[in-house]
Amino acid sequence: MRVTAADDPRYSRELSPGDTVVVVDPEFFRPADVELLLGDPSKARKKLGWEPLITFGGLVDDMVAYDLLAARSTRSREGDTIG
Repeated sequence: MRVTAADDPRYSRELSPGDTVVVVDPEFFRPADVELLLGDPSKARKKLGWEPLITFGGLVDDMVAYDLLAARSTRSREGDTIG
């Protein structure tokens, strides 16, 4: 496979399986997944009088329903069915 960069011949070369194509500069690297996320809504409740519009259980229900809908949609395009 031949790879070329727009106007820079330094980046035009043949590639072989296993060649490094992308290098991440550690200075600009930010992991996509944070190991631990914790939230405490007590300050918002106390200072702002905030109350959630949906319960945690309701949130889980919505997430599962969405995932099932997405899975059904994917399966129906492939000719399979889910529940």
